[in-house]
Amino acid sequence: MTGRRVVVETVLGALLSALTLAATYFPRIPLGPLSQQYFNLGEAMIYTTALLFGPRLGAIAGAVGSALTDVLVGSIFAPFTFVIKGVEGWLVGKISTGRLGARDYLGLAAGAAWMIPTYAGTAALLAAWGRLGIGVRAAVVTEVPVDIGQCLAGAVVAVALTAALRRAVPFIRDYRGHGGAQRPAVGSGNGGTGGAAD
Repeated sequence: MTGRRVVVETVLGALLSALTLAATYFPRIPLGPLSQQYFNLGEAMIYTTALLFGPRLGAIAGAVGSALTDVLVGSIFAPFTFVIKGVEGWLVGKISTGRLGARDYLGLAAGAAWMIPTYAGTAALLAAWGRLGIGVRAAVVTEVPVDIGQCLAGAVVAVALTAALRRAVPFIRDYRGHGGAQRPAVGSGNGGTGGAAD
């Protein structure tokens, strides 16, 4: 990775993490007066990042942006969120190409298939430790449908945003290259940043 690529990806990582934090923090809806669980639109930004920029930035935005939100709201989920959302973003970015074909939908499904049970398991664990103020069954029953809703809403928004941004911004359209296999080189005249797809 060249020095310029490092700078580009560092700036993008910070920006995309901040946008993920905003998407997670501002529309959040607490699921109960005692539980630290809440509905949010963070998946929309994690999925959009992963589709457009690949697994590395998908993982950074998912891990950093989401976990910082938990820290800001004082949620005990923060360290678990860092791992779960980071892997979620990596999975979506690794499987997808960013061209909104079959692999992209498979990537979104894989991200959701990882996130939903791991968050349910985390909620059960924290409830068993007495850290959520509700029982294990209540924690899981609360968590699963909300996470399904987050993943579905996030996927719909991400597909729409990805399509719009790919059309409107050449740098974004070219970032992952054709089919996600190769990014164009920095300074090649087509807005790319150079380097491998992941």
